[in-house]
Amino acid sequence: MFKNQAQKTAILVFAKTAGQETRDKKIPNSLELFNELNSQILNEVKKTGVPYFHVSEELQSGNTFAERFANAIQFIFDHGYQKIITVGNDSPELKASHITTALNALADEKNALGPSKDGGFYLLGIDKSCFDKDDFLRLPWQKQNLFSTIVAYFDTLGKRVVKLNYLQDIDSVIDVTLIIQKLQKSISRQLRIIINTLFENSKTTQVLISSMIKPIKNKNFDLVRGSPY
Repeated sequence: MFKNQAQKTAILVFAKTAGQETRDKKIPNSLELFNELNSQILNEVKKTGVPYFHVSEELQSGNTFAERFANAIQFIFDHGYQKIITVGNDSPELKASHITTALNALADEKNALGPSKDGGFYLLGIDKSCFDKDDFLRLPWQKQNLFSTIVAYFDTLGKRVVKLNYLQDIDSVIDVTLIIQKLQKSISRQLRIIINTLFENSKTTQVLISSMIKPIKNKNFDLVRGSPY
């Protein structure tokens, strides 16, 4: 159980609906996958007993990811909360225990970050005193140096950061294959069934093969984007 349960803390589930995730990430036949991921993260959040807000694309405001994310954080602070833990729906290994670690960090006057293997983060625990909307908008969102940059940002504020363990997130078909190949034991049985069924579909397999061959054909290897790990 986390320390100081009376602290003014809320959880922000910043996650699109399953239909929108399917369209944006272009993973064929993945509606059931993202429905399960949304259900899973909400279940883990509810286990903590902490108030939470699920802000999907239907409630988000702003023209860019940075604006939408910063506006969602500001919205919760404007409701009187002093500390926020943000999570998404694309890290299937994320458990209530990760959120509990962040809650304890915030209770100890520290921030918390859960790094994802693409250079970003799957969890952010932040105190209101460390949030400046304009500064957040200038961070390199959706870039491979986001995690290191936000750690440096907190350092300039003299705020210690508790770093959680790395987790794999899902942004593409290749990410799904990495999860099913390497992380079978750390994801739920239901999720394993859905992913295995997903790859029984020939269209998904064709997309996977195409996405792996395309970089090989590209002579400008430095321009190929992908996980730095």
